[in-house]
Amino acid sequence: MKIGVLTDSTCDIPDELRKKYNIEVIPLYVLHEGKTYRDNELEWEDFSRMLKSENPPTTSQPNIDDFIEKYNEMLQKYDHIIGIFISSLLSGTYNTAITASTLIEEPQKITIIDSKGGTLAMAMMAIEIAKKAKEGNINETIKFAEEIVKKGEIYFMPSDMKHLKKSGRIGAAQSLIIGLLNVKLILRAYEGKLVLFKKTIGVKKAMNMLYDIIRSKDILNKMVGLSVTGDFEQTEEIVSKIKEMGLNVIVEKMSNVLATHGGPNLFAISFLIE
Repeated sequence: MKIGVLTDSTCDIPDELRKKYNIEVIPLYVLHEGKTYRDNELEWEDFSRMLKSENPPTTSQPNIDDFIEKYNEMLQKYDHIIGIFISSLLSGTYNTAITASTLIEEPQKITIIDSKGGTLAMAMMAIEIAKKAKEGNINETIKFAEEIVKKGEIYFMPSDMKHLKKSGRIGAAQSLIIGLLNVKLILRAYEGKLVLFKKTIGVKKAMNMLYDIIRSKDILNKMVGLSVTGDFEQTEEIVSKIKEMGLNVIVEKMSNVLATHGGPNLFAISFLIE
């Protein structure tokens, strides 16, 4: 049996890996001043101006017709599709994918998985599923996919409190206090939600906490993902520190959709545990 793997644009998968493992991607959308853009269609400079404007962009998941078209296209090449998408608690993408799957002629040929996260953790999940799919056993591949999503860990360190406040993660008063005291937040994707993991004073202490987290984990394939916005300046330093631990690093630009909610100068560290 030929099994195809589909994910969405918030996975931040590098193009060479997407092509290597034949992973297909459906885009989310960025909306700004009456115009709709496919996720990652905008160059960072243009998107950054939108993000910092008085009327910042919003986002939208793929619509049902987008999914139906993609499913039908893929079923010309594959006997079964496994779709893995951004957490159902963070986006409507997963639920729309399920609804669309019921509207095609052979819905039994589609399996939808909730990644419980996003960004490069989801990309690494999709890669592992694609590797397993080459064996051609759909039942074993579905079971494998359901297990691999339990192994993802994602940590964020936002610098822009305005976007966190807007998203409802922190209140206005707390946002002001955090800004004045140079408090740095480490957020974690946990059971599909974005939660506060740690907070500390100063960037250096926060980064050391993140490095300690990485050192404490038994990381699958010794691979860590670093997803960054276009204005993030510490990429080389972080990559160097992680490589000193004997790990490899995938570096990729963060999805415009994720940056819309997290703000500029943002990064995420992702990995799968053994």
